[in-house]
Amino acid sequence: MAQLNIKPLSKPLPYEGRDFDSPSLPKKGVGGLAVSNVFGSNITNLAILGFYDLVYLPGSLWSNISQIHIFTSIVGMIMTSVAITGLIYHTVSRSRMYITWDGLALIILYISGMYVIYRNLF
Repeated sequence: MAQLNIKPLSKPLPYEGRDFDSPSLPKKGVGGLAVSNVFGSNITNLAILGFYDLVYLPGSLWSNISQIHIFTSIVGMIMTSVAITGLIYHTVSRSRMYITWDGLALIILYISGMYVIYRNLF
């Protein structure tokens, strides 16, 4: 059997051999990687739903979704938009407040969304 002639890299990869889960990343000084994990998984999930809608044979996938799932999706998209807008805004100007407007908006959206879901207001 032939052996592959692969030479090792001269430098190790920057994150090689480390345990990187999203909650521990800011403590290790790579908070940007934690944010990338969250947004990357969110965008991947949306892409998967778009693909499922294309291959769903009985019609549109979106027409068979219950109202509470539509509400949850809309709240999730709004929260993602607020978070991305906040990240862009914070790179331009820093805030002196303890909690920023986007953090407060995300907390309000989350609590109000959970209230609607768990009280079955639909």
